[in-house]
Amino acid sequence: LGAARPQPQLGCTHPACARVAEASAAESGQFSLNCVWSPRLKAVSGRSDAYCAHSLLPWAARGELNASVMDFTPNYICDADAMARIHDSAAERPEAVKFIVVVRDPVARAFSEWSMFALGSLRYRERGQDTSRAFASQPSRRPLSAGWNWDPVKNFSAAMAYKLQALQRCNRSLYLNVSRLRQLPTTELAAYLRKCFDYGRATMYATSSMYSACLLHALRYFKREQFLVLRYEDLMAMDAAATLRLLSRFTGLHLDDSTAAKARGKCQPARLRAGKQGKADAPPNAYSSSSPHAAEMLAEAAPQLEAVFAPYNALLRELLHPRLSWAASDHRKVARRTAARLA
Repeated sequence: LGAARPQPQLGCTHPACARVAEASAAESGQFSLNCVWSPRLKAVSGRSDAYCAHSLLPWAARGELNASVMDFTPNYICDADAMARIHDSAAERPEAVKFIVVVRDPVARAFSEWSMFALGSLRYRERGQDTSRAFASQPSRRPLSAGWNWDPVKNFSAAMAYKLQALQRCNRSLYLNVSRLRQLPTTELAAYLRKCFDYGRATMYATSSMYSACLLHALRYFKREQFLVLRYEDLMAMDAAATLRLLSRFTGLHLDDSTAAKARGKCQPARLRAGKQGKADAPPNAYSSSSPHAAEMLAEAAPQLEAVFAPYNALLRELLHPRLSWAASDHRKVARRTAARLA
């Protein structure tokens, strides 16, 4: 929350306010998981008690607080009910809502999500013996995290085939039929997303990569200029300071020069801290990059998936920009040597 003015000195009457205080546990916001006393608060402000707004929704009315509310999720855009709720919560001024949407090459995005949920058994555990036979003689090698291992299907092509078959069974007339999708009334489009896209939940590898179907529904509630859509591939190559300035211009949030000056380098996933062991920071927690057979599995699945996603990508260009597209190289990886797979 970026409040531009302090809370009233006489106290906070907003329903979401929780009092946090240094002196008393009873006043330290223990009933709110998001509001707890922090010594840093006293160091920065010199105060020994304060008020914390643990949420501004759904109570904050226009003009009640001078603050900006920010939220993020892997996939609000495919949750038809979320779009309706966001619109209703901003009923007095829906045009003020801004969305930042990051889209990745659909094949690469699907593979990345599947890798996270399926390839847990291919990664080390934090403690104890390696879970992979290939590393049984190297118990000292440990990763920083284990995969989720929710999906029992360990072949990407097979996993995507199951997901696409389920999507086709869900509604055969709309399967890969974006022209008919465009003609649906909003209520029917929302019903289709609820039933067949399952609110954009985890492991919906195929539908969560069909961005245009979800954006088509979102644009029934909000105007195109309220969406900043960035290709993941471009974002990873962008200068960090330039990215901050872009986000500032789009959202209308103030960006001071000192903050912009601290942003250096490119936008890249944060490296995992190694902790107190004195070891170097670990690479980002990227499951698709750690898959030893990523290149082969992507090469096997790509021809079919390129055809599946093609009509949705074409619709995305119609909705957003004619140059918003991907090349086959965006979901292609170089095969590892046998030794590298075991190292």
